Amino acid sequence: MTPKTILRDVRKLPPAGCLTWRSGRSTAARYWNLAAVVSQEPVDLTFQQAADRLAGELTRAVDGQRVSDVPLGAFLSGGLDSTAITHRLAAHASGPVHTFSIGFREKTYSELPYARLAAASLGTDHHEEVIAPNLDDLLPKLAWYLDEPFADTAAVPMFMLSALARRHVTVALSGEGGDECFAGYDTYLADRLARTYRRLPPFARRLLRSAASGLPSTRRKVSIDYKAKQFTAYAGESPERAHYSWRLLFDEPEKAQLLGGDVMRALAGYCPFEGFLERYRETANAAPLHQAMYVDMQTWLADAMFVKVDRTSMAHGLEARVPMVDRRLVEFAFSLPPSFKLRGLSTKRVLRHAVRNDIPGSIVRRKKRGFNAPVAHWIVSMQPARNHRDEVMSGFDRTWRSLVDAHGARQRDNGFRLWTLSQWTFWCQAVRRSRPVQA
Repeated sequence: MTPKTILRDVRKLPPAGCLTWRSGRSTAARYWNLAAVVSQEPVDLTFQQAADRLAGELTRAVDGQRVSDVPLGAFLSGGLDSTAITHRLAAHASGPVHTFSIGFREKTYSELPYARLAAASLGTDHHEEVIAPNLDDLLPKLAWYLDEPFADTAAVPMFMLSALARRHVTVALSGEGGDECFAGYDTYLADRLARTYRRLPPFARRLLRSAASGLPSTRRKVSIDYKAKQFTAYAGESPERAHYSWRLLFDEPEKAQLLGGDVMRALAGYCPFEGFLERYRETANAAPLHQAMYVDMQTWLADAMFVKVDRTSMAHGLEARVPMVDRRLVEFAFSLPPSFKLRGLSTKRVLRHAVRNDIPGSIVRRKKRGFNAPVAHWIVSMQPARNHRDEVMSGFDRTWRSLVDAHGARQRDNGFRLWTLSQWTFWCQAVRRSRPVQA
């Protein structure tokens, strides 16, 4: 987590950060203080007024990022964000806009039907591929281009999507940032549900945890069994700790066991949660939903989503642009009351309302699906580190086998955890190889 990196004495600038070098000394600062915006009182607008203004801000943001002297297109998943962006891009284009989608053989993971619907509605020149990647060949390349251990499963389809797009365009607009600005993640619903869970008596929580642990693994995309087990494991924690834990794969004791004494001593007590908690403190006076959205924008979006999109696209010489994080658009989104974004089980309310007449109704009403790869299916055939053993990875053997056994028996979907261990292994191999590979 920023500012930390895996490399000793190498640090990252924070989001909206700049480094000034003067007279032999460097100074880091932020040129944009989003925390101050998040903590302000909401603007006095009706829901309809907010939707109308948002429609205009979104159009302005896309117009500002469509300026290019090279061929330009858009990633199109068929989700709300990418479809809304593509609509505004196509509305001002002189001809059909090139759009690009990736699908999977595993049907619960593939969004191609919605992407085709969106492309047909908007009249784009649509390109798609159904992928079944050769991971033995692909993952070493990914490890090199990603520069650091990186376990987001969507890096695989994003890498291949970028390769597809680069055959036709040089610049592509992407939808990252919409979920953080307009409360699109299920984790925000989980935060609210956790407040009720924490008020339950201990015996009721134990009963729910026991029921969740007994659910068989379906290996479907972010399945109900995976959500139930993750939720009941951490919902009883503090609001900050619970939100941090929704995406947690290994807790601190498990990481200590996996990484071993030498690595843990080098970490010198570092725990990512401390940086996460500091982001919460920056917005201590904000509404709980806005706090969580701000934290996700400063951590998940900056350290995972943008890293994935930027590095996988640039590996192919493709420039990816993200209109949803246009500065004025972000500031306007955080100026709106939390209820305009999330109420009951309805997410992204104001954004859905703003684009309801522009894109197909089935896409406006779609639940968040995400861009996860079907690693729960892929991982069973992988044997990371089978050709490489050293002191860093030798400790993984027992953990790997136990996770594989539970995964194979469908006791628990360990796809994400196994994927994380495999990516650490491939990164270690990439560092030792220390030479570039061809995308």
